[in-house]
Amino acid sequence: MSRAQPARRPVRGVRRTGQGNGRSGVNQVSYDESPWPDRVRLRGLQAVMAAPPSSPEQRQGSRQRGHRVPAEAVPSPLSARLGLARAVDAKDPSTRRHSERVADLAWAIAGALGWKPERRRLLHEAAVVHDVGKIAIPDQILFKPAKLTASEYETVKDHSRIGAEMLESVLTAEQVSWVRSHHEWWAGGGYPDGLCGDAIPDGARVIAVADAWDALTSWRPYGTARSPDEAIAECRQFTGTQFWPPAVAALEQVIREAH
Repeated sequence: MSRAQPARRPVRGVRRTGQGNGRSGVNQVSYDESPWPDRVRLRGLQAVMAAPPSSPEQRQGSRQRGHRVPAEAVPSPLSARLGLARAVDAKDPSTRRHSERVADLAWAIAGALGWKPERRRLLHEAAVVHDVGKIAIPDQILFKPAKLTASEYETVKDHSRIGAEMLESVLTAEQVSWVRSHHEWWAGGGYPDGLCGDAIPDGARVIAVADAWDALTSWRPYGTARSPDEAIAECRQFTGTQFWPPAVAALEQVIREAH
């Protein structure tokens, strides 16, 4: 499972940085909102996402985001963690709402994988703060438009470990493992622990695919947003190396039903 795979040619417009073994992959370092309105990007996704929010505050938040978030995926204790995620996203306008989009998509992917509602809720909680460790990364590195140096990339890679440590007192141990491991690769060579295969927590495998999808379909200063078909093709390209195959298949199901 950890045997190195041959390098694939990076697709133009997606930032690439080495994974320590010479391979390229989808790297989520900088994001922006898609040129598509959320109601177009996620059209039909609310049908996959069951019920509307149950409180006036949740309904107001849902209207502001432009699509429904299921009530069971937005428990009230999430507000403090969401504030942390928004603090990261607010460091640069190009990161607006990334964390929430990733969390919503991870919730839907988990549903397609057959997860029970309680575990999906826990996944949503973890996914919404998956990048919180980036608050400790210097802005000149985090928002650098050019290719990162090897030293800078090592600094960025530390965000998943830092985030997990920040969340130990507010999330379950399993949720913390999902945050820590969402940049591990299915075939090995990811970070921070170099896990592979079944050693990678299942929630981390789901967040990894949702995170990549949002990066691919969002505008970036160094490239254009992918269409859904192009983004699916990119995820397929790295299925079995970077991504867990069932998660990519579930993503395809969600996107197909949403469009």
